[in-house]
Amino acid sequence: MGSTWSTAIAGRARRRQLGWVGSAALIVVGIIVFVPATGDSPTNNISFAAALPLWLLALSWPVWRAPARALPDGLGRRRRHRRICWRTSIVLLFLASFALIACAYWGWRRDYGPLPQEALYANAADLCGNLTLWLSLLAPVPGLLDAPLWRLHPAGARREALLGAMEEALGRPTRYRKVPEDQRPGPGFDRDAGWLGRPRPVFARQPDPLRGDPLTIRPVSPVRTRGDKSEVRTEPRFPAWQQHGAISWDGRALFFTDARQRHLRVPIGEAAELVQVRESREYGPLDELMLLDPEGKYLVRMPATGFRRHEAAALAAAAGLPFACYELGSSDESGASLHLLLFPARRGARIFRIR
Repeated sequence: MGSTWSTAIAGRARRRQLGWVGSAALIVVGIIVFVPATGDSPTNNISFAAALPLWLLALSWPVWRAPARALPDGLGRRRRHRRICWRTSIVLLFLASFALIACAYWGWRRDYGPLPQEALYANAADLCGNLTLWLSLLAPVPGLLDAPLWRLHPAGARREALLGAMEEALGRPTRYRKVPEDQRPGPGFDRDAGWLGRPRPVFARQPDPLRGDPLTIRPVSPVRTRGDKSEVRTEPRFPAWQQHGAISWDGRALFFTDARQRHLRVPIGEAAELVQVRESREYGPLDELMLLDPEGKYLVRMPATGFRRHEAAALAAAAGLPFACYELGSSDESGASLHLLLFPARRGARIFRIR
């Protein structure tokens, strides 16, 4: 699989380079066409207008490029819908640029052509000018209608597109480049799990047959090793969190407490699973514990900082809930942050902060 991905990435890189070369060539040709417009020639406006379609084609080249590889049906349909909308916008811009060329030409004929036909040339220039204006105003509309029109598609088609995008993002080999080998998930994506599919967990524990005794877990300071190989706990970075933060099981409900000593009680009948989600984002790493309902939406979301994974798993097992830890990699590699797509909020969900 790795060699296949490497070959595909190398092929995409080559095609992208060729596309950049073509775009650069069109920009250079456009500059050559535009140069006469800098002089005192009567055809200045025509030269300027003639360069615009070339520059537009260079800038819109990615819209006309076909997909670099075969996509799942749902995702392919979504990408095709987006391309059609934006290609329509680009076509309207091309028509506007051609109308501008015609406007410049008829304006030149009006100013330097035979006097008997001056009125005819003036009317033609005005008509092309109005056409340029209206086409330019209408051009963004198809592209902006992409998302609203896509929402009119059946829910099943939209879900398949989301599942395809999720599977594609999680399947990128570069997404887990910053994650240690022993903490990377195995290949595979379960489309039927949770709210919008799930990757394979890096750790999972099933609940005990019988619910256990009351249990409380609290965050602890990380341990570092000194030069003499002895271990010492570091000073807490968030002292209020480590002093007050806790998750408790009392035999009937789960209690969550944050750094401000705010409490939340969740009856065990409303909960279905406890998960830990980790993801590296451009604006900082995410490591959270989420209590999920039967649909896969979170009821409570709180930082996992300081909580030991095996203790969280033991608490979930005592409460009769399965526990799983999901590693989502680095969102800055693929441009998509996935944790709130895989684990969305239920109405009325609570978010606890670390301070």
